[in-house]
Amino acid sequence: MPSLAANGSAAPCDDLEPQLVRAVEDAEALLPAASSLLPTRPRRSVGTRIVGNRSDSLLALLGTEEALQAVPQCWGHAHHWDASQLPLSPREQLCEHHLGLTVVNRYLNNTKDWCGDSGDDTNSWLRCSHASFPWGKQGLLCEAHNLTMDLGKIEAHDRDLQPKTGTPHFVFSKGATGMRCGKTAHWSDGLLMPHMKRQLGAQAGPTLDPTFSPPAGHTRIGETTYLMPRDLDADNIFHMSADFMNMEVAYRALGLDANFVQVLIWDKLPLYSYTQMLARAFGGGRPVLNRKSLAKLGHGVLTFHHLVFHLESPAANVHERVTLNLKEKEPMRCRGSSLWRAYTRRVLCAYSLWPLPPPSVPHLTLSIRKRTPQKNVGRILVNQNELEDVMREGNMLTWQTVNLAEMSFEQQLTAMRRTNVYIGVHGAGLMLIMFTADESVLLGTCPVRSHRTHPNVSC
Repeated sequence: MPSLAANGSAAPCDDLEPQLVRAVEDAEALLPAASSLLPTRPRRSVGTRIVGNRSDSLLALLGTEEALQAVPQCWGHAHHWDASQLPLSPREQLCEHHLGLTVVNRYLNNTKDWCGDSGDDTNSWLRCSHASFPWGKQGLLCEAHNLTMDLGKIEAHDRDLQPKTGTPHFVFSKGATGMRCGKTAHWSDGLLMPHMKRQLGAQAGPTLDPTFSPPAGHTRIGETTYLMPRDLDADNIFHMSADFMNMEVAYRALGLDANFVQVLIWDKLPLYSYTQMLARAFGGGRPVLNRKSLAKLGHGVLTFHHLVFHLESPAANVHERVTLNLKEKEPMRCRGSSLWRAYTRRVLCAYSLWPLPPPSVPHLTLSIRKRTPQKNVGRILVNQNELEDVMREGNMLTWQTVNLAEMSFEQQLTAMRRTNVYIGVHGAGLMLIMFTADESVLLGTCPVRSHRTHPNVSC
């Protein structure tokens, strides 16, 4: 993964990165793909329909099975990580402890039944893994078995919210969620993540009762469904990176195989361009669905065989406001992370861009921003022509200018993976440095107000 020096100037990756690459790949080659957490259950491919007990995938239920895409199966399943086995310096060990796959272990080491008994598959259960972090944040990763939702008691999604306005959360009427189980002593409304609390908190009035039964005619969803709420700043890959990293943590902690997971966006925001990436890298090629997609089912009642509640971004270890709260502040100088590398590889593999050798001739990509009637963006490069003239004078190199806003996510990834030197003004698009060619560098121009933190966060 590319990196920047602490002063914002370009710097090649140090020796840590190759170690992390090898370690991630070796661990996934040695450890089994089967989860040690999930009960044994039959795995279904999309479109499997068991008419007898009305078991379906969501795509089959919506009649859109043909939308499934074929993607390379290249995600990892290793869900236990021991960074102490790597030849790392004390600072690098600290980086791995806070920002690496060691985060997965924090959740695995504190898993409790919150409702019912997860050893009893004849009834419902809710099992949650909790982790506390030294910067004061907490995370809660939960999965449910036989959870029923009454769509008629969940706010409809008639139109997309405008970015940065309104509230993306749904309103759940009493009884919108039901499970045949009782709360255990481990249940805590105070630990529920913000969106999850709106559905399962006491004010939402879920039915958690050992005598609960779904109504007649309910439809059973036989695949794993990943319920993913987002926040208002979810319109680009930079603001969503915390959620994407958390998905990587969740998939590894629960041993999820993307081939058998349907991602269901659980908010009122638009399906932005990165949802194509979610479909390929986290959904095995299934198109991402949202509440609006389920409108076809009317006021139907769905019982989910296995439902995963997204590990929401307040638990993230990505943003600088998180790591700057640490006393030692060392993670701001981290140059590698097994978690970031694992996520990067998952995405690139899904687009057949891993492994891919770097260009034999250095290739420069200049990323520009343009104002449009729809979006009055700032940080416009006023001397773009002069910069292009400089690149045009170069020899033994190739170059291109791109406007990421006009490209699909796949086009963005393809352009980045063939880039050795990535040039641009500070903005969300610079987060794509994660996907550039090996040993690439970033030349970023930051506004004065951003110079202290953003260069380090960009690595």
